[in-house]
Amino acid sequence: MSYVKTCARILGWTFVAVGVVGFFLTGFGGFFGMDGETLILFGINPAHNLVHLILGVTYLMGARASETGARAVVLVLSLAYLLVGVLGLI
Repeated sequence: MSYVKTCARILGWTFVAVGVVGFFLTGFGGFFGMDGETLILFGINPAHNLVHLILGVTYLMGARASETGARAVVLVLSLAYLLVGVLGLI
């Protein structure tokens, strides 16, 4: 397996794990509310957890794609996530 596909698989399972753990902390009520729940210093809610699950599944699908497909998925999602993270800090 190539380096890019391995990265996609690691990122995918990490995001899936964060989404699942997040649902254990927040439950499903108050889907967009911020009730003070945090996961590793970051505020979370069920909508945020769902986004992590979607990202994780997309990374995992990229890991099963061709080398070029995996590279595109990792690059696009990682850059988008970085941009959203920077905007969140601002």
